Amino acid sequence: MSRRSSGSSYDRAASAPRSRIFQRLQMRAADYIGEPGKMRDLVNRAVTKSKTEEVDEMGAVVDDLRALTRLVRAYAKSEYREVKTESVILIVAAILYFVSPVDVIPDFLPGGFLDDAAVLGFVVRRLRGEVDNFLAWEQERAEIIDIDDAWEEESGR
Repeated sequence: MSRRSSGSSYDRAASAPRSRIFQRLQMRAADYIGEPGKMRDLVNRAVTKSKTEEVDEMGAVVDDLRALTRLVRAYAKSEYREVKTESVILIVAAILYFVSPVDVIPDFLPGGFLDDAAVLGFVVRRLRGEVDNFLAWEQERAEIIDIDDAWEEESGR
C-alpha cells in the first residue's frame, strides 16, 4: 500500500505543471510584471522558504529555484531585462507555486515538495536558454565587480 501511495504522489507531482493551480498562477503572475515591490516580496518569501529543512527533499532543484529568484530580483530592479516578459511570468508563476503551501501535493504532507520540484524543473527546462543567459550575465557582472574592487584596493594604496 505505501508503494502504491508513493507512486500516486509521483504521478500527482509529475502532473503539477499541467494542473489548474499552476495555470491560475500563471494568470496571477502577470499582475506582478511592473510591480517591483510585489516581485521583491515574492522573492523574499521564496528565499525564506528555500532555507527550511523540508525543502531538502527537492534536491538540486533548489539551486534552480535560487537562480530563478535572483533573475526575478534583477528583473524587478531593472538590472537585467534580457528576458522575455512571458518567461518572467512563467518564472513568477513557478515561484508563486513554490511559496503556496496548498497545491497539488500540500507541502505539509510527506513528499509535499515533489510537485514544487516538478513545476520548477519544468520551467527551468522550458527556459533553459534564458536561464543560462542570465547566469552568464550574473557571472560576468561578478567578474566586473571583482575587477572594480581590485582596482579600488590598488588605487587606495
